Amino acid sequence: MKLGQHVTPLPSHFSHLPVLKKYKGFLFIQQIYLQKEIYENLLSEKPKHVNIGYLIHEQTHYTRTKSMGVFKFGIGYLLSKRSRFNEELIAYKAQMKYLKSNNQTYDTSRTAKALSGWPYLWCMSYEKAKMALDSAWAEM
Repeated sequence: MKLGQHVTPLPSHFSHLPVLKKYKGFLFIQQIYLQKEIYENLLSEKPKHVNIGYLIHEQTHYTRTKSMGVFKFGIGYLLSKRSRFNEELIAYKAQMKYLKSNNQTYDTSRTAKALSGWPYLWCMSYEKAKMALDSAWAEM
């Protein structure tokens, strides 16, 4: 799979930081960083669906950042729990759509736990996040 220049592996010195180890990938400004094994798998002839899903999720953030502007997207994401949850839900829906169209499964419980915890700065309660994710998965 061909990846754009805005997609790179997480530099090795960052992979040792406990905060970043939790993330399969993330967007910082206009650069998508993926865990090394995910990045390398995406470059292979037959990448795993789950890894393509991670890329689609981050690519959705990338596209929305470009359309909204880095500042507006970043401020909303950092300062508003509601905005952060909505942006994540949009990206998770894109990821889910791809996975479901390829007969893959999706663990809404794991994602709801992350959204209701420190990785996403407690943007939503577990129950509300789980309900929104289950609903999104059912709609696909």
